[in-house]
Amino acid sequence: WDLDVDGSFETPGSAVTFNANAFDGPSVVNVPAQAQHPSGGPAGQATAKVTVRNVAPQLTQFRVTNSAGGQVNVDVPFVLTNVPVNVGAGFGDPGVLDHQAATLAWGDGAVEAHTAFAAFDEAFGDATGALSHSHRYTAAGTYALTLSVTDDDGGADNEQAVVRVVTPEQAVTEILALLDATIAGTTDNNVRRDLEKARKALVGSNDQGSSG
Repeated sequence: WDLDVDGSFETPGSAVTFNANAFDGPSVVNVPAQAQHPSGGPAGQATAKVTVRNVAPQLTQFRVTNSAGGQVNVDVPFVLTNVPVNVGAGFGDPGVLDHQAATLAWGDGAVEAHTAFAAFDEAFGDATGALSHSHRYTAAGTYALTLSVTDDDGGADNEQAVVRVVTPEQAVTEILALLDATIAGTTDNNVRRDLEKARKALVGSNDQGSSG
């Protein structure tokens, strides 16, 4: 068998394993084979047709984090206006000859290609890639961001996340509401005292937050 189709019959056996990693799918590979009697004579030749299909890249470890590293919608419920929001992910592609591209649609009208990312390592050659980028939302609201990765054969994968953006004033109001609810439900006097100190430090002296 000439499994790498280089003109040399290097692999013996009536049944062999064909490794498609050296071929860029989708494609059809005609693998040459020959058979010869042990005592000599001319070899009989044929080809085996192998169809190599493309496999789409797959995103992994997709995370949206705030500037302190807290994962949005897991560790923190919102992010602040004009503060960086970070997106990071890994991706794999078993087609080691494939090249990948990516786009990030932030949901506020901004769409960026991988050429603008802070970091982008495609999976060509080693089947493993990674990316990261950041963005600042200038207005409060709820935004649906979409990360997409495609290979040069049309395979694609995407991940989505909803990011709630608030102003600093809105954030203080929400935190106060959470503190009040926690204080009301706390039976431990020491814990309540600490929470009340935190609330006072947040709102300032006039209970309106203007000096907090």
